[in-house]
Amino acid sequence: MATTALLRNRLVVQTAGASVELEGEVSSVVLAPATFVIRGVTIDASALTGVALPAVGDQVRVVGTVESNGTGVTATSLQVLHAARSATFGLEGNVGGVAAGSVADTYVLTLLGQSVAVDSSARLADLSVRGGGRGDSSANPFNIATFQTYLAASSSQHLFVQTAADASGNLTALSVTITPASPVAGIAGVIDAAPAPVNSSTSGAPITFSVHGLAVSADPAAVVKLGGGRNNAMLAATVAAGDFVLARGSYAAPTLTVAAPSGSLSAFATNIVIDTGVPRDKDHDGF
Repeated sequence: MATTALLRNRLVVQTAGASVELEGEVSSVVLAPATFVIRGVTIDASALTGVALPAVGDQVRVVGTVESNGTGVTATSLQVLHAARSATFGLEGNVGGVAAGSVADTYVLTLLGQSVAVDSSARLADLSVRGGGRGDSSANPFNIATFQTYLAASSSQHLFVQTAADASGNLTALSVTITPASPVAGIAGVIDAAPAPVNSSTSGAPITFSVHGLAVSADPAAVVKLGGGRNNAMLAATVAAGDFVLARGSYAAPTLTVAAPSGSLSAFATNIVIDTGVPRDKDHDGF
């Protein structure tokens, strides 16, 4: 437990050896040695086991010990409080697999071909029972200790997973929610710079792009852009690298395919790409 909470951009030499707690936005990250900077203070994360480095822009809480030079902190724990929007991704789809992690009570979840680390910091919920009921109970809890066996026994293998990407692009789950079974798959996040997005206005010639390496192929009729203004009108759209999108369709490895909607509201809900443009805030993405 920290004995001091600091909201400064530097540490004083007299605090060397003290336990401290720092909160702030990550301004830079170095992979080797594992360090990052918040509020001008360099955090040594090399002693953390099974914990991914945060990304630039993440809001984090660090507990650690002030180093002998009085200007840095050796972290003993790290929590991402609010992931930078450009570094967060939402995934929807059926479980592809679950494997035990390298340390106890950690797992690697596969969803839409993406590997997601799950640990005790992830929020877990089972909402697979229609009508708002929960599938877990005190007799059959869904928690990190039961994570793998609970998923395996679930009648629904459909998940909503919110993730944060670290400086190397590795995904860690912020939340995992079991929902009613569905054939729909989706992803929310920022469009990759490579491969370069390809736009089209012709039915049968898809718009293509990728989000965190997941290929998306969308009929132009399914792609809309929020136009802003008083009515936030939806406009026929092109997509660009760096835009934040929500794409829903069907998944067959390695591609998420978004078909042309038939015109019904339900068709638009299951086959659509919404492009909101370049992210302007740090809100979490979602479905």
